[in-house]
Amino acid sequence: MQTQARTPLQLLRRLTRPLPPRPLPHPTRHLTTHRPPKHTTFSWGKGDDGELGHGEATYEPLPRRITELDNCRVASLATGVSHSAAVLASAAGGHVYCWGSNFFGECAVVPEGFFDTDDDDAILLPVRVGRALVEEDVVEVACGDFGTAALTSGGDVFTWGGGAMGHSNLVSDSNPLPIQFFREIGRRVITISARGPNTAALAVPASNPASTSPELYVWGFYRDAKDGSYVQALSPAIITGSLSLEMDVTALGCGRRAVAVGGIREGRARCVVFGAGEPRPVSAAPQFPEDDRPRSARALADVWVVDTAAVVDFGRVEDGAGIMQLVIDDGRLCGGSPRAAGYKFFISSLPRRLKISPLYHPKVTGFALLENGTIQTFTLPTSPTPLPLTPTQLQMPPSARRVTCISTGPNRILVATEDGTIWEWALKLGVPTGTPNRVGVVPGCELLSAGWTHALASGGVRK
Repeated sequence: MQTQARTPLQLLRRLTRPLPPRPLPHPTRHLTTHRPPKHTTFSWGKGDDGELGHGEATYEPLPRRITELDNCRVASLATGVSHSAAVLASAAGGHVYCWGSNFFGECAVVPEGFFDTDDDDAILLPVRVGRALVEEDVVEVACGDFGTAALTSGGDVFTWGGGAMGHSNLVSDSNPLPIQFFREIGRRVITISARGPNTAALAVPASNPASTSPELYVWGFYRDAKDGSYVQALSPAIITGSLSLEMDVTALGCGRRAVAVGGIREGRARCVVFGAGEPRPVSAAPQFPEDDRPRSARALADVWVVDTAAVVDFGRVEDGAGIMQLVIDDGRLCGGSPRAAGYKFFISSLPRRLKISPLYHPKVTGFALLENGTIQTFTLPTSPTPLPLTPTQLQMPPSARRVTCISTGPNRILVATEDGTIWEWALKLGVPTGTPNRVGVVPGCELLSAGWTHALASGGVRK
């Protein structure tokens, strides 16, 4: 009997065989009551790879409840091109669950057999990420296009999947591994964000976790604004401009071409955006405060940094201008499938600077959710400017209630209000256009995540 030929990629995927995934502890499975669940998570959109979590590959035009997550309190949500992740909180700590495409190991699962068809790598239901994360208390999860990152309460970052995952290589790995870089330089990460092939993290000295001046690190592939080439950082690289932020940071937003940090300085809410200028090599080692210098200077003298593109001023904090959420939208794929683009990035070996045809449009737009419930939007200039930008308010429909959370995908922005209604705007060159579409209602919606072709929302019954 003939056997089907295996591709080199399929053979490589069998080198590491992790333990089988743990089944999801369904809290309502053995209950006989028909009371509605207190905590719910919904998904909608395209689910060809199981990224909707309903146990089947399907398309859902409206939000559909993921019954496997009923009564599970979700602390963090994230979406990639075709996979999803969530942190489920419990008395024993936070645990990561993933579902959807596992082609690059982004769900941390490797089946017993080979991937004979495109459907073999689909994880149709949420499964717990085990191995190195079994004993860890996870507080936040972030998804790039084909990879996943998790932040623990101890300040460690674990990554898995495909791309530049912070381990100084381009190996696709389904095993969650801690990024040793932060441990080596004596840093504790306080928050993470990911978008496309990039990940960003804010870190403070482990010896001074109460520091109000966190450092900004990035890794992945950042596009040069001038010629469309990509600059890679296989290990976390510090953004030297973050050493002089001098503000209490409250939000972090990572994009494909820019990274934004929001916070409070001198009583005013501000956002500093890095990355719209041309990346350039560091001419000298970054200057750290005397008491907060890293224990090791590994990789700090050979990194790529980007100039400050702009500063956005949102107003005085006492007027409700404090930044609750910050998201960056900087392009959608203009041609080809996301997975095809993933093959181009992650299977080939990339040089320091890779010349490719531009895939993303150059517009960079930011959205900030303020404490007063308004959404402020801003578009970066084509060149750095010393003057603070003034944002404009996104006009909600007259019937809409106070905004509770926001999220952007490559071609849309999702907004949830306090009555659970989900609104959606199409983005054209990064700018909301037309009349918003009312997607549906997710009771008590507190978390949103918009992916390429699918979305997640989670909430609970408000007391």
